[in-house]
Amino acid sequence: MVRKILLAIAVALPMCISAQVVKIAVVNVQDIYNACPEKAAAEKVLTDLSNQYKQEYKLMQDEFGKKYADYQRLANDPKVSATIKERRMQDIQNEDEKVKQFLQKVDKELADKKAELNNEIFAKINAALKSVGDAGAFTYIFDVSQTPLAYTGATAIDLTTTVKEVMGLK
Repeated sequence: MVRKILLAIAVALPMCISAQVVKIAVVNVQDIYNACPEKAAAEKVLTDLSNQYKQEYKLMQDEFGKKYADYQRLANDPKVSATIKERRMQDIQNEDEKVKQFLQKVDKELADKKAELNNEIFAKINAALKSVGDAGAFTYIFDVSQTPLAYTGATAIDLTTTVKEVMGLK
């Protein structure tokens, strides 16, 4: 039994000695993202698109309001038949459903557009990170904006500024 343990240590010892040095750094990707000029352009595109949707939503609300006001007038008139009142109520319910579907579609389209615009920005950031990581022969680079580390020592290497420089950011 002792021989087996000594043999395992003898086999593993050369592997441990020749192990590579692990080089670790940190970076704040959110800070880099905020410095990207593409971020402001993406926000403008999203704001413009959102404003277009708000205008359309306002038109839909106005149309709904008119139909509801018409229904209220008819509902209080005893001369109008129940069938007509029922049809108008159905029109209001259909209009309400259209508004709800529109809002769901708008939310999805805005989220998709935001993801599309941000994917382009983060692709550039990731390319710069890879470049810096390869040049510095880093084994790991942790993003402290996504996963705060429990402890970062004074000797920790922060590559945020280096990545910004590679990307031409201030």
